[in-house]
Amino acid sequence: MAKVKPFRGIRPPREIVTEVASRPYDVLNSEEARTEAEGNPRSLYHIIKPEIDFAPGTDEHAPEVYDRAVAEEPFRTPCMESNQATYCLMLIASGQVSMTQ
Repeated sequence: MAKVKPFRGIRPPREIVTEVASRPYDVLNSEEARTEAEGNPRSLYHIIKPEIDFAPGTDEHAPEVYDRAVAEEPFRTPCMESNQATYCLMLIASGQVSMTQ
């Protein structure tokens, strides 16, 4: 059985949320992420798709790509929540709503 533990989330400051927001990494390819992140150094794509900061065709599993992802700091000033919580995610697809915990 899976164990679900509460944790303190890290969120970007409200004033930069739209700059940081991204689609999930597995719904777009590297070129799409590169295009969406263009001109936005705070985009989360620089962490979840770090190969976008290298020449097209760079192996996404190369050590320098991983090193780049670890070095990124997209929020500059992240906000650590004061209380632990269990987060729920609402998925809306084709008009259907489902909740996960």
